[in-house]
Amino acid sequence: MPTVIAHAAVGWTLANTLGAGEDAPIRRRAAKTAAILAILPDLDVYAFRFGVPYEAPLGHRGLTHSLMFAVVATVVAWLICRSKGRALPLVLLLAAVSHPLLDMMTDGGLGCALWAPFSNARLFFPWTPIPVSPIGIKRGLVHVLAWEACVFGPPLLGSLWLVRRVAQRRTGGAAAP
Repeated sequence: MPTVIAHAAVGWTLANTLGAGEDAPIRRRAAKTAAILAILPDLDVYAFRFGVPYEAPLGHRGLTHSLMFAVVATVVAWLICRSKGRALPLVLLLAAVSHPLLDMMTDGGLGCALWAPFSNARLFFPWTPIPVSPIGIKRGLVHVLAWEACVFGPPLLGSLWLVRRVAQRRTGGAAAP
């Protein structure tokens, strides 16, 4: 899997890029929620503490890495955000779905149960360029973090630049947060 940092960066970037034209409070709320949705599937690593095997339906990269989980999590997040103002449901769904799709491009693990609960078959994409991150702080983590900084850093910085640029146009040149 990419690290939790990369997953959060992808969710944050999607919300900032696709929601760049939104009012700042809406965009910021969507960005925070999208980052949370993008990391949420990895809560399943705690199943190891309860003796749940990796390959079990509730094991790592099981049910929480499915499209069904992404849709349910998005609906819940959207309902919570909507109660505080408008939310960006498509952005939230893309952030939630980004997690299993990125994990399916890693070069390790057992794959993702994308179609759970209908199938526990673990899937990878044919192309797996992302180095798998160790669970926890272990040797090799620095290499993964450096790779992620090179790949995920530029889009994140670009999205922040885009948001700033759109805000400047709205305010007639003055920078807005």
